Amino acid sequence: MGAGALAAAEPSGPLFVYPNEGQSEEQTRRDRYECYVGVRTERIRSSTGGPTSEFQSDYDRALSACLAGRGCTVR
Repeated sequence: MGAGALAAAEPSGPLFVYPNEGQSEEQTRRDRYECYVGVRTERIRSSTGGPTSEFQSDYDRALSACLAGRGCTVR
């Protein structure tokens, strides 16, 4: 894992979060957590069943979009 990258472990494998705008690791952790909570809360509101591969794909996409909006790259 590169300097400043934080792994965001999820069932499909880790997502690596890289700050693009000089954010500290603490800020990146906070952003990652806030995005996680927001995405999970939205998933609960719109839940129609248990976890599926489609759910995981949607989750990864939503989390990546949230973090991109906070100046990070997710791989």
